[in-house]
Amino acid sequence: MEDTKNSITAWFSRIGKNEDGTSKRMIRPADGRIFGGVCAGVADYLGVSRLLVRFLTVLSVFLPGPQVIAYIALWFLIPSERTAPVVQAVRVEYPAYQGPAFQGPTTIN
Repeated sequence: MEDTKNSITAWFSRIGKNEDGTSKRMIRPADGRIFGGVCAGVADYLGVSRLLVRFLTVLSVFLPGPQVIAYIALWFLIPSERTAPVVQAVRVEYPAYQGPAFQGPTTIN
């Protein structure tokens, strides 16, 4: 039971992160699309199989609720890989401060 809890906790801690621990964006990939790429984008973001997400999506259509409206909304809200701007992290190095050393508070007489 404890192993299951640890594996579930580990999976949730990896959601939305790359292998190096940096955060990733949810996008609809250019390859592997079937109908808009929403399921593929969600699966890639969560780190699960695309087939599993597609199966659960089709299965959810048979349940009452706004699944089709949510799918269409996600189609417009999640940016496509073809049109999403490429964002790269830039590391800025600042030179060490060369001014006078801090001497502590002073009193004015």
